[in-house]
Amino acid sequence: MSTSRTLLVLSIVPVFSIVLIFAWQANATPTWWWFDGPTDELWSTSDNWRDDNHAQGVPPQTDDVYITTSDHDALNPDVTTGFDPTALIDSSVSAVHYRLYVGGWLDTFDTIPAADPHGDPDGRYGVLNMTGGTLTGYDAGSCSNLPYIRVGTRGARGTVNQSGGTVTNCTSITLGYAGEATLGKYNLSAGTINALGITVGGQGTGIFDMSGGTVDSTGSSPGYTSAGRGLTDDGQYNPGFGAILQSGGTFKAENMDLARGTGSFGMLTVRGDAVFEALEDTSDTSNFEGAVKIGTYGVGAALQSGGDVDIKSLNVGFRPGSYGVFTITGGNLDIGDDLKVGSYKSRGSLVIGGGTVDVGDDLIIEDESRLTFIVNDTTPMITPIVVTDAVVIRLDVVIDIDLANGVQTGVVLGDPVRPTCDQVLTLIEADQLIISGNLQNHLEPEAGSWGATSTHAEWVPDDADEWELAIDTSGATEKLTAKYVSSSVCP
Repeated sequence: MSTSRTLLVLSIVPVFSIVLIFAWQANATPTWWWFDGPTDELWSTSDNWRDDNHAQGVPPQTDDVYITTSDHDALNPDVTTGFDPTALIDSSVSAVHYRLYVGGWLDTFDTIPAADPHGDPDGRYGVLNMTGGTLTGYDAGSCSNLPYIRVGTRGARGTVNQSGGTVTNCTSITLGYAGEATLGKYNLSAGTINALGITVGGQGTGIFDMSGGTVDSTGSSPGYTSAGRGLTDDGQYNPGFGAILQSGGTFKAENMDLARGTGSFGMLTVRGDAVFEALEDTSDTSNFEGAVKIGTYGVGAALQSGGDVDIKSLNVGFRPGSYGVFTITGGNLDIGDDLKVGSYKSRGSLVIGGGTVDVGDDLIIEDESRLTFIVNDTTPMITPIVVTDAVVIRLDVVIDIDLANGVQTGVVLGDPVRPTCDQVLTLIEADQLIISGNLQNHLEPEAGSWGATSTHAEWVPDDADEWELAIDTSGATEKLTAKYVSSSVCP
């Protein structure tokens, strides 16, 4: 190459680099930071915000928004003490967001100090209170912009307290995103959430505590709801830990996964007068609607002590290596299609201690899974599972019948509830029972006595069987029954 050509190339390279830099800056999403102005905490007050250029104003709908103590000292050098990262949306506010972070910072977090710059010993955090008004995700059409809300991001803590108003329009919500120390919490006592999807504990720890209001995450095809979701971010995999705690209100999900990720843990509790629904959408041609999976890749647990759970299908233990458990002690569990406990190389456990359980199609209990019934001082003493179609119990399934008041608790709570001698209790009622192997071999012996050690009481089993299993085909349906034949009670 000639000298003149070399000089020409060298002169072009810096110019080209400058063009690229300006192009990148032009395409970068502007960012607004909570500034905590002196007047109030309202989202709509311009003095509460600063952008990357120190200008004040209300964030426009196309920009990123951060409510957090990680406000960058370089951007807000005068904010050093008394900074309160708490924003308010009330009935006077109609806020629009693109990407909203409550407690957290930019993806280039490695360049930001881990310690809070304003003296908070607990690290970075942010709070959003919503008593009314609207919080709308920006959309240019057909939800193509994919706006989202992240509460607690990359080691920070975030909290949303909603007691009114509406969160809506093309928004997905993640509580606890990316990082072992990350914690995101959403407290919903009233108001409405319409979301494309909700992830509770996505690579971090998340808690969704619902005592009232309405949640609808059925707005996409398919929508999703998950608790405990492991994801890979920046080349690093992190498990998720999430809990959805519902004591009131109505939660409508397109589908749900608990523990979607290796090493993850997901939990759902339904109690009080809460209503949880995951039903088939006849306008949706996918196979995902209405499916609830407990233990998708990790460990999942669901506990229902009241309320109504109305879903299309339920898998307790879904993928290889996973484990799931569903315990019902009260309320109504209505499954329109199949209930599957365990699957290929996964284990599941279904515990029935009260309430009602209705299965619209088949109940299938796979190998190495467990079906537990708890005998209570109620009528009936055991809650039977009512199945419209067939029940299939594989060869290595354990059927466990426990007496209430302590057989599995490890602590003596009182005298065990006992049926009378030769009393027959119905465990399952179905159109057809298909049980592999010897029926009695499925039963785990439970007879024994309470022994005492120097520190605690424990259940000491002996060799006598307390129950005899049988299949009753005398009626219009087939019944799996258990007769109480305990040697300590029967002569």
